[in-house]
Amino acid sequence: MRTPANKYLICVEKEQKLGKLFVPIAKGAEESVLRPVSGTIKATPMKFTKQFGIASNTGSTMLNAEIISKSLTALKQGDEVIISYMATDRENFFYSTEEGDFYIVPVHHLIALKTKEAQPYQAIAGKVLIKPLEKAEFESQYLLSLHKKKDLGVGEVVSCAEGMREKYAPGQKVVYLEKLAEWIELDGVKYDFVYTGEVLALLD
Repeated sequence: MRTPANKYLICVEKEQKLGKLFVPIAKGAEESVLRPVSGTIKATPMKFTKQFGIASNTGSTMLNAEIISKSLTALKQGDEVIISYMATDRENFFYSTEEGDFYIVPVHHLIALKTKEAQPYQAIAGKVLIKPLEKAEFESQYLLSLHKKKDLGVGEVVSCAEGMREKYAPGQKVVYLEKLAEWIELDGVKYDFVYTGEVLALLD
């Protein structure tokens, strides 16, 4: 079974315990509104088009399809992935079985691939996985307006999608649009996912 260009068929378990992966609709939301985002790939796209739109939080933009597809061609049936909470909207729902609910998920809703490496989640599809850091030192060095302080975050890159890794290497400290981040909790630690375009600066 294959899916249309740039879309994946992903199965999400009907009930996922809080010990698994959840993402809030908005940062700081109550657990009652969290949605599961861990799923299993059941079918992969017939092809990737030369260029496709990525509806990022900063507005609809066209990202380099060649770069995006580099981290997607390795995905295969049976892989466990993290998908955006928006991927489970009604418009993406396909059908349901005892195994779970099946969704047709566009490329831009893919976030990370579960791996067997030391870092268990590898960012994909133009995303960066960031471990947030305390902002006090950063804010003491730069004059920022009050509303910008609320928008920005400082963190350390954990993983980056293929095609951008030379720029956002693990351990690199960055400034990013924290207000636009989707976050997950792994082993009691919260991490942010943002598009590479939402990383604003690299810190020495």
